[in-house]
Amino acid sequence: LIVVAVSQAIQYYAPSAVSPPWCAFGIGFTFAFHAALTTHALRQHQPDLQPTGAFFSFGLIAFCNALVLVLILKVLFPRWISLTFFISQFAANTLLIFDKIIWLIKRMMEIGN
Repeated sequence: LIVVAVSQAIQYYAPSAVSPPWCAFGIGFTFAFHAALTTHALRQHQPDLQPTGAFFSFGLIAFCNALVLVLILKVLFPRWISLTFFISQFAANTLLIFDKIIWLIKRMMEIGN
């Protein structure tokens, strides 16, 4: 957030200036550090993830990380990032996954009979 705030301050005070390369490096580095730390924390068998199960918890964590990344990119590059496109693609892909899961369950039930 500090890197994004500094980048936005530069854009506010010098609107025609291009963000310096260190802004992209800073955002990439901090997000990579966050991803590595999240992966490390998830490998520690946290008890708060056990009630909902690993599959749901990991999916929710991945979605939240992707959403934060998209929002950061939207702030930095408002013309290039479309939240509508992200949401529509997320919904379409989620429906596709559910469709495949339902198909798999039906197929397994047919094989069992």
